[in-house]
Amino acid sequence: MSLPTTLRFNVDYHLSQGWYINGGAQISMVSNSSSKPYNTAYYNGFSLTPRFEGRGFGFYVPVAYNQLSKLAAGVGLRFGPLFLGTGSGLTALLGTSKQADAYVGLRIGGLHKKVRATTQPKN
Repeated sequence: MSLPTTLRFNVDYHLSQGWYINGGAQISMVSNSSSKPYNTAYYNGFSLTPRFEGRGFGFYVPVAYNQLSKLAAGVGLRFGPLFLGTGSGLTALLGTSKQADAYVGLRIGGLHKKVRATTQPKN
């Protein structure tokens, strides 16, 4: 038996005012060979999520691919602190997807504000 091991990457890039893109990958470091039938199996997966983030509203469209459920696409919304969406709802409604999910959440806390740099008097 091997330890369940994956290598994960996640990049979030600010394109322009309010627009972002997120990319991620999960790569299994353990082979799923028949010589080790009790290994925990992790599937390779990749995702790309364009999104718009405003102060009171957010919108995003996650698109993902993995070896088990193949292509999955969804949609998400944020209204103030409340967010809701699905990671695979679009493909579940429009195709023969093997996956469906939904989520609802409440964000507690505030947005980070930039602190202005002040000049200190020299002694």
